[in-house]
Amino acid sequence: MIHTIPYFDAHCDTIHRCHTAGTPFRDPELRAFYDAAGDLRRSGGHIDLERAGGFSRYAQFFALYQSPRLVPEGSSMPEQGVLLHQRFLREMEENRERILPCRTGAEVDEAVGQGKAAALLSIEGAELLDCDIRRLDTAYDWGVRLLNPVWNYANRLSGSNAQQPEQGLTAYGRDFLQRMEELSIYVDVSHLSDAGFWDVVRLSRRPVVASHSNSRAICPHRRNLTDDMFRAIRDSGGVAGLNYYQHFVGDDPTMEGLVRHVEHFLELDGERSLCLGGDMDGCELLAPSLGGDVSFALELQNRQESLFALLTALESAELTGAVRAIHLGDPTVLSMDYTERFTVEMPYGADYPRLLRYLTLVIEELETNLTGVIDLTRDGEPHFRPN
Repeated sequence: MIHTIPYFDAHCDTIHRCHTAGTPFRDPELRAFYDAAGDLRRSGGHIDLERAGGFSRYAQFFALYQSPRLVPEGSSMPEQGVLLHQRFLREMEENRERILPCRTGAEVDEAVGQGKAAALLSIEGAELLDCDIRRLDTAYDWGVRLLNPVWNYANRLSGSNAQQPEQGLTAYGRDFLQRMEELSIYVDVSHLSDAGFWDVVRLSRRPVVASHSNSRAICPHRRNLTDDMFRAIRDSGGVAGLNYYQHFVGDDPTMEGLVRHVEHFLELDGERSLCLGGDMDGCELLAPSLGGDVSFALELQNRQESLFALLTALESAELTGAVRAIHLGDPTVLSMDYTERFTVEMPYGADYPRLLRYLTLVIEELETNLTGVIDLTRDGEPHFRPN
């Protein structure tokens, strides 16, 4: 059935997760969330190209996004913007047989005509451009065609729906919006304050986009749209993207609850103004039935518990010093770099004390100059694959 379905999504944070994977966060849960999605081709996150290949046609707006709380010491938000764009280009190059970067609708049509996915670029939070009008030209050259002036934090352009919600577009924010429109970069209002939203509606001469926002009438969250907001987007010729995040779906965070948002927008004559903007890889809890019978939250919990169990077993066996890195990106296999010689593969939820005893025995029997992969994922004896 999925092979007959075309899928166009207006917002995901997959590039952010790919970029952040491998960061040695102290919080194991945070580290597990990011390490699960370190690769666009195949990952344990919400989006990867292998799964997306099941759609008859697939196009995706990939957001360049960074949380100010996660900016490494010595770096800056504008530098993070450059690095995120570089990661986007790297993923496009490494997966060029599956996906093509696009800047126009014609390029999207060309990509899907070749049987490939189409990637478009957006920015979530103008802090990645230092909120500098002059850097909008750089964003345009990168291929950015959709931009949200704010994320959750207010900045010199506007208040957000989470901080200074009474603040609309500043004078500089209005100039910023005007330059965006001159460059044909569409404004995304999903995180703007309500006051900022209405300033955009009043000033914009182009269709207005809320890339990942639901109905506030169904779920009274400040991130969602009032009926009047949706009508304004509809009347501008713009679209609102349905967000899959449970907190924005409401008291019934199920597929049925999500459908209620669709039905409500349709009641507002929104059949040409509604799209999908799942916020995938930007939230932990998707509405159940999206992506499988078990929610991502349970998958993440399994990975977290496995990581704790492995770390405990390593400490008990006094082997912690030999471990260089632990990788959680594969959906089924937990792996670790052990000394400089071996990659060790283990299943999630395993008896790690027993597997570590196996590991010690295997290494003792190997020649001292061998390097390779020690596979402990199978029942019975361990397996060694030399490099």
